[in-house]
This record gives sequence, structure tokens and C-alpha cells, in this order.
Amino acid sequence: MDLKELFSIMTVTNIVVICAVLTALYNAFTRNLQNKINSYRLQILALTLLAIAKAISTSPWFVLISLILLAQFFVIAPLVAYVTNIEQRQPGQSIFSFLVVRSDIVKARYSWLEYNPENNPKVTIVRSSPLTSLIISSVLVIIAYIVASQVAPQFAEEKFNGLVASLALLLVGLYIMITAYDILSLMMGLLVMENGLFLAVVIVIIDPLLLSAFILSMFAWYTLTLIILIIFLPRLRHFSRSIYIEDQKVLKE
Repeated sequence: MDLKELFSIMTVTNIVVICAVLTALYNAFTRNLQNKINSYRLQILALTLLAIAKAISTSPWFVLISLILLAQFFVIAPLVAYVTNIEQRQPGQSIFSFLVVRSDIVKARYSWLEYNPENNPKVTIVRSSPLTSLIISSVLVIIAYIVASQVAPQFAEEKFNGLVASLALLLVGLYIMITAYDILSLMMGLLVMENGLFLAVVIVIIDPLLLSAFILSMFAWYTLTLIILIIFLPRLRHFSRSIYIEDQKVLKE
């Protein structure tokens, strides 16, 4: 790899790192579920670009990872819609027809607007204002930078920036989960943390054995996320008739 190719890869990595951190901050800032989904999809696109760059510069296996990321880009909105809508399968209805109705994004958007905590009078507990969330999340990014400086000061610029972004996404994603009003926003926080793990795998880790272990753990995390999205959350939503976390404390019979 010549100097020009190396510079191009570093440029792509830095752009992805900046985009990943900014979209995570916006995800923490906004209360609108549609905006959270859009920011997550933009984050996924940036990570896909990084995976393609890695496939060109290192291993073709990253092509497979980029395809998985692209699949996430397209299915995340229907998956969240599947959790949001509560239609049950009718007798004689085909699986395909049921999935189409249940994953209707247009219909789900009405619920996303209805359950926006800023517009819903039932919400009496204000965990933090959007501006406060943005400030706290920014502080978490600074903490991630300080921790990375202490843990790996010897890292090259690309790996150091990747480590900062990975820690930042893990911390901000955890903060989104803690301050979430509803189960869907909580899920978005988990997905942001998932992308933090991805950055660690792609940029930071170089040892083949450790990389394999991390990839396995990452796919285990993906599997857990899918189980929660496809099985657990839809049932929770069906029984409680609500996506608010406060309403999950007492489930309806």
C-alpha cells in the first residue's frame, strides 16, 4: 500500500469517526423517534463506507460486513415499525401479508408522533431536556478522549481516533438507554452501543485471535438485539399497549 492509499484510508476513517460521534450526539439530543432512526441510519451508512474502505485495503471479508450493515440500513425502520404496530395475525392470513401490515412504516409514524414525550401530556417526569442531554453527551465524548489518551497514548492517529469514537458511542449509547422515555428509544441506545463495538473491531483491534473473538461477540450482540426487537419488545408492546417505559411496570392482562 502506497502513501496515497494510506492517506485515503485515514481520511475515510476520520470522516466516519466524526460522523459516528455527531450522529450519536444527535440521537441523544432529539426526542423524536423518526429523527433517532434517521440518525442511526446515517451512522450505519458511514460505517458501511468504512467497511468498504477496509475491504479494499486489508481483507475482502469486510465486503460481507458492509453487506450486513447495508441490510441494517434498510431493515431498521421496518423492524421498529414492527415493534410499534400491534396488529395480530388473523386466521387465514399469510405470514407475508401479516409482516407487511405489521411493518407498515407510515402507520407507525403516527404512533411515533403520538408517543413523542414532548407532545404527550401523560409524561410528567422529565429526565433531562434535549439541551442538557446534548451537553452531558458531549462531556461523555470528552471523557472518552481522556480515557483513550490514558489507555493508549502510543496509538497511531487512525487507531486513536477509532478508540475515542468507540468509547464515545458506548458511553453515549448507554446514556440514551438510561434517559429513554420509551422502549424504542432505549433500543436505539443499544444499537448505538453496538456500532461502538463495530468501530473497535474495524479500527482498533489488529491481533487476529482477539479480532476473531471480538467479531464473535459482536455477532452475539447482533443476535441478542434481533431477539429483543423481533420477539421480546413486540410482546411487551402488545400486552402493555404502550411503548412508554413507565407503562411497562404494570402490564395489562
